[in-house]
Amino acid sequence: MSKWNEATILTAVNQFISEEGRIPITSDFRRRGMPYPAIIKLCLGITVGEFLEKHYPDSKLCNSHFYYGKSKEVWQDDFIEQYHKNKPTTAAMYNRTRKKRTPSWGTVAKLFEIRKWYDWLNYCAVKPYIGKREPEHGKTKSIPIYLTREVNIPGDPKLSKFIEENAWSMSRERTVRRVPWDF
Repeated sequence: MSKWNEATILTAVNQFISEEGRIPITSDFRRRGMPYPAIIKLCLGITVGEFLEKHYPDSKLCNSHFYYGKSKEVWQDDFIEQYHKNKPTTAAMYNRTRKKRTPSWGTVAKLFEIRKWYDWLNYCAVKPYIGKREPEHGKTKSIPIYLTREVNIPGDPKLSKFIEENAWSMSRERTVRRVPWDF
């Protein structure tokens, strides 16, 4: 007969929490003194993840130890504070300007089962900042397009030729068109 049952498993996990100061993650169940995942599956009929979600809902925070010990509401408040301080216009800009050792917007939003930036902003009741976006680091460049037959951009004959060949199709998109940087 096994020494493990639901009460002894909870006791072992609570002892781990008091010693380590955090909720265990799945890999911690392979340590000495903790019930192995297979034992939890046999005794309780659920996986370690399901066990943690049932008994310790805050265990879902993240796999990084930096984020343990705070509830999802605390991380949401931290997001709102940093959002208003940094005034990002995009999700990527928020992630670049956030404080070190704080989760990205996506990690916090995932705790609330939200996947999209604007849905997350609406959930947090903050208005999106609208402003000049940072230039993208991809392989595109915005250039003005005018309806002419000949184009001469000094020092860039490839771009001049590309615009000449595509100007009429680009003109439908008004005056700005994203064109490939290397063509």
